Amino acid sequence: MGMGLARAGFLVVGVLLLALGGCGGGDRVDAPRVLITVVVDGLSTRQMLRHQECFDQGGFRRLLDEGAWFERARFSHSTTFTAPGHATIATGATPAEHGLVGNGWFDRETGRRVYCMSDPEVRSVGAARSRPSSSPRNLEVPTLADVLWMRSEGRSRSLAVSVKDRAATVGSGRHGQAYWWDNGSGRFVTSSFYFDAMPPWWEDYYETSPQNVHIGREKIDRPCDLPWHSLYRVALDSLRAHGVRARIHDRLPENATKTYFRALKSSPWVDELTFDFLREALAHSEVGRDPDRIDHLFVSFSAHDYVSHNVGPDSPTATSVLRHLDAILAGLFDELDAVVGRGEWTLAFTADHGYPETPESEELRGIDAGRLDPRRLGADLDRYLDTTFAEHDWIEHWSVPTFYLDIPRDFDEREVWRVAQGWLEVQRGIQAVFRRDQLVAETPADSLLTAARHSYSPRRSGDLLVVQRPNWYLLGDPLADVCTHGSPHPYDREVPLIFLGRGVRTGHYRDPAEIRDLAPTLLALAGETPASTMSGKVLGAALRGSRFRSADGASASR
Repeated sequence: MGMGLARAGFLVVGVLLLALGGCGGGDRVDAPRVLITVVVDGLSTRQMLRHQECFDQGGFRRLLDEGAWFERARFSHSTTFTAPGHATIATGATPAEHGLVGNGWFDRETGRRVYCMSDPEVRSVGAARSRPSSSPRNLEVPTLADVLWMRSEGRSRSLAVSVKDRAATVGSGRHGQAYWWDNGSGRFVTSSFYFDAMPPWWEDYYETSPQNVHIGREKIDRPCDLPWHSLYRVALDSLRAHGVRARIHDRLPENATKTYFRALKSSPWVDELTFDFLREALAHSEVGRDPDRIDHLFVSFSAHDYVSHNVGPDSPTATSVLRHLDAILAGLFDELDAVVGRGEWTLAFTADHGYPETPESEELRGIDAGRLDPRRLGADLDRYLDTTFAEHDWIEHWSVPTFYLDIPRDFDEREVWRVAQGWLEVQRGIQAVFRRDQLVAETPADSLLTAARHSYSPRRSGDLLVVQRPNWYLLGDPLADVCTHGSPHPYDREVPLIFLGRGVRTGHYRDPAEIRDLAPTLLALAGETPASTMSGKVLGAALRGSRFRSADGASASR
């Protein structure tokens, strides 16, 4: 499928959505030529600050010293996973609004699980083998890049690069270019939604197989000893005693096999490959070339997330990854100065979610913590409903964090929901359970229910949304990862939010901010009003001058 046909349906939807309000351009005097969004997968504010002594000048320090940093920024939704987080960053909307309620969900019509980026109408391009691939088809609102494209009448350009397709596809929008990692070859590839074939520069770039230059390298080559590393090593022994499958490999494999490419993803070198490819793609793109339009660049660095899952965010390996990333950020800023022009760009820096410490680490401190097994919960709940109502396969599916129930027509579904909710809420490790009718209601709610509502889609989510207690994990396989995320608790929701570059007022701000404010604020920095689909607000404190206005015409300052 050519990219024109693949995108045709999105054009009509996008125009209709933008026509609902907030379509007019603002004052573009002194607007940047390029807006850049930089995401570090899984970086909490806490972790960034804990590593400050390991950073050099030019990267993280430049962000903190020269940028507008909102110290209390957080996501407003509870399902803190990669797809919901990146989509919220890109659209300025909550998962309930943009539709990506998780990395996947259960489709009741087909009886199958749906991957968030799956699109049966497109094929992989550039991958080791052709297969169904990815597009932003499941995204239900326009992205920042889409807004720029619409308002420029198709002249604005967008480029996105990430190891993860669920980051790159939402970052590029429906009219840009997106590249992500192919596990079979270690190359950055795309789908027929964007290209029918890879461009000649891509073939030239991979002729020397740059993805193979890290064979046999050490993962920790930039150590920085920190106080918690010793506690981490003690917790690691506890992890293994609990049966957690820690995937610790200090050195990459010696051969360019799939094993090597999998291991490469959880090393500092995959971020360097991401940056190298981004530079090559940027050099051959039109992004930043035309001073009469505003373009968008999106990059998401994934190594930190893979390392944190495999060995934990407080591991020496994670520290090494962040030190490499610090140097990469400094290189990115220099590259933008060279390619776009110093003072011609504005950047937003954030993360798609944070990370807790491992339950085993918390247990060593005497804190209540643990790992929930939803498979066991589902089986036990099914038996309880059998004894309460009748024998039946009540649990249709589990997709974190929701149970989908199969309720026969002759039963009162709300009564079944209430009974199931009551049983789940008294299980160890569970803090709250919300029913479908509570999640779709418009009644006043506490902060936890509000966060759950921001994550809930009646079409895509299940009937019962489960919230674990602090320091408890809730995933499909509780022993698969050393560390994980996905909760509504502060360690998962509180992430950096920093603006840097043209139009930005340097400072540290204590104003409450949400990550869905990023896209509207970048648009304001470009002299544009937010789209009506963006529920985030313009963070006026970050903007120089009084000419910036929010979507409703009021002062943008919080």
